[in-house]
Amino acid sequence: MAVIYPPLDGRFETFDHEYFEMVKKFDKDYKKRLEEGDNVVMTDLPDGTHIYIADYSKTDGFYHLYVTPPYSYFSVSKVYDERGYITKKGLSGEPFYWKKGRWYYFNSERKLEKTVNYDEVSKFTFEEVEAFCLSKGMTLRRGNESKGAFIQRIYDPGASYNCWEITYRKYAITYVRYRLDLQTGAVLSYEEFERRH
Repeated sequence: MAVIYPPLDGRFETFDHEYFEMVKKFDKDYKKRLEEGDNVVMTDLPDGTHIYIADYSKTDGFYHLYVTPPYSYFSVSKVYDERGYITKKGLSGEPFYWKKGRWYYFNSERKLEKTVNYDEVSKFTFEEVEAFCLSKGMTLRRGNESKGAFIQRIYDPGASYNCWEITYRKYAITYVRYRLDLQTGAVLSYEEFERRH
């Protein structure tokens, strides 16, 4: 199955308060979190789309929206200021929130200030990482599932290593971890370890 990316563009937008009110109805724990001081919605819509919306507009001056379609490895991540104006948006790799592809950054005058392509740090593509995982017999996670390979791109300029990191549950408590070179896909390291919950 080909990698399908959620739609995203560089247009300015505002926080959709009506949408926020609508998805609250699907979150059975929303009122409890609100009573504890956390204005956050975490729920799955009937179509399987996972929604996370944090309203910190009154405390920290921003809203944060994650939309994770059931077919995708990625979430659409959007941050808005306290006025509800978009400040940045892009795709986040799940579940570690690494930046994928083109991200759009907006200034306080509602203008697109810059675009950054985070894929430029890696010649070995996500699609090639997916093919590597499949060649090793791994199942791949999509949407908000917790089963399947956890993939993240680790990139920090000047760090001792930058790589694709893949963690996969092989058996009940046995996991494997591969680290692949960002440019060539060569296996940098492999380990098996046990994790008890």
